[in-house]
Amino acid sequence: MKISFNNNIYFTSRNEEIRTADNIQRKTKNRFNFISSSRIDDFFEDGDNFEYKEKAEELSSKLRTVILASRAAAEQLNNANCGIGVLYADDLDLSEYTGLGNCMEYAKAAIAALCANGYYNNERMNLWYETGFRNIKTGEIEYINKCPLDHCFAVTDLNRRDKKDIVVDPWAGFADYTPEAKEKFKVLFNKRIKMAERANQKLFMIEKLENGEDLSIENYKTEGDFIFMPREIFTTNYEKEALGNYARTIYPELILKA
Repeated sequence: MKISFNNNIYFTSRNEEIRTADNIQRKTKNRFNFISSSRIDDFFEDGDNFEYKEKAEELSSKLRTVILASRAAAEQLNNANCGIGVLYADDLDLSEYTGLGNCMEYAKAAIAALCANGYYNNERMNLWYETGFRNIKTGEIEYINKCPLDHCFAVTDLNRRDKKDIVVDPWAGFADYTPEAKEKFKVLFNKRIKMAERANQKLFMIEKLENGEDLSIENYKTEGDFIFMPREIFTTNYEKEALGNYARTIYPELILKA
């Protein structure tokens, strides 16, 4: 999966909401600009040069080890009440120190940027994919299963409370309404989706066989959709306001110009 991270795209024809969200996404990416092990994995995934792929996998593994260690250190600081004491502050501080981060770090940075600009109605999400198998004859869905796609991003409505959620994803380099974001995710995670559908098809077949039922997979239509799973459902507005104050002080570059 080759991902283009060229953000020189201008949304002159898009509405104000998307332009605002995309500006926040761009400021987040430009301010932190983490080196990402998952980007390296994705870039070299389809390459033909085995030597390059081997070296890339070795480098990616080393970077991933540091990223995971930073996450663990931030969690320990938070649990021991020895850190900065602000939501995501230790995570961002350590990630900035190492210069490394994957989608999780970018998602936390996006939440900080949203809060820095006063958009506290936001959520950090994990991306899941749900697969269902619909019986063509009866029209009923007989099996549903969902699995994680190992991706994280931010969602907001820019405090408009109009149920039009906007995905803000600095790792992937875009901000857009949920339906359009899902179309982008289909392209970005096409291989993972196919793997999930194949795995769920096998589980469906096993369930049918265990129940002594005959299964002809051609009699079923595969249907799939993305699910956004919240990461911190108990985060309060007070915590987000504190993060906003912290981000405005430490990362003033995240603030949009009036």
